[in-house]
Amino acid sequence: RKCAACKIIVHTVCVEQLEKINFRCKPTYREGGSRCLREQSFVRHHWVHRRRQEGKCKQCGKGFQQKFSFHTKEIIAISCSWCKQAFHNKVTCFMLHHIEEPCSLGVHAAVIIPPTWIIKVKKPQNSFKSSSRRKKRTSLKRKTSRKGADESKWKPFIIKPIPSPLMKPLLVFVNPKSGGNQGNKVLQMFMWCLNPRQVFDLSRGGPKEALELYRKVANLRILACGGDGTVGWILSLLDDLQLRPQPPVAVL
Repeated sequence: RKCAACKIIVHTVCVEQLEKINFRCKPTYREGGSRCLREQSFVRHHWVHRRRQEGKCKQCGKGFQQKFSFHTKEIIAISCSWCKQAFHNKVTCFMLHHIEEPCSLGVHAAVIIPPTWIIKVKKPQNSFKSSSRRKKRTSLKRKTSRKGADESKWKPFIIKPIPSPLMKPLLVFVNPKSGGNQGNKVLQMFMWCLNPRQVFDLSRGGPKEALELYRKVANLRILACGGDGTVGWILSLLDDLQLRPQPPVAVL
């Protein structure tokens, strides 16, 4: 398996080993709850050990010596999946203070939707207190219908953006079947460069849910990756949702 967000390649049978060492993919959202909302207001680096790395070390400025042998287990670099900063796997290059320092999100920070903006909402429980059983059936029916209505309106994520004139968040909609089926490469590229929760595969659902989720984000931008049908689909939904102001739409 290969993770498009972290660029980690692992055998299927080895996934359990990653869970045992508590290795997590880069966080794309934060948990709900008053405690979690108070604790995390910035993004931390997501450091990953690499056996192959392009570019140069942020500390010493030297390139990384590539190991072309498939069986080598030597770690040559440590890089962040968010800002893409990379260091040699040496004490003189990668220092302890880098582990806990805030991440700037790199050169694409202005268009990346930070995971601190995306909050996961707990699903409402369907349980009733024992005292409610003693009430009349009519009241129970009303409560259950009200509960069902609440569950139908329930959404797993909410967006709480922090306004900034420098931020121009980008939503990317990709039709993987367009462009001679090259959409999958485009999809993986944007998932690596941005937050995967702002990149949407149109073969798994339409753009309406994403547009409704991010409709209150200021300075929103939209990138449509596909043909005329994909672009028309997005533009028609923008008219239906009546977003004000209308976000600019670019086509790839």
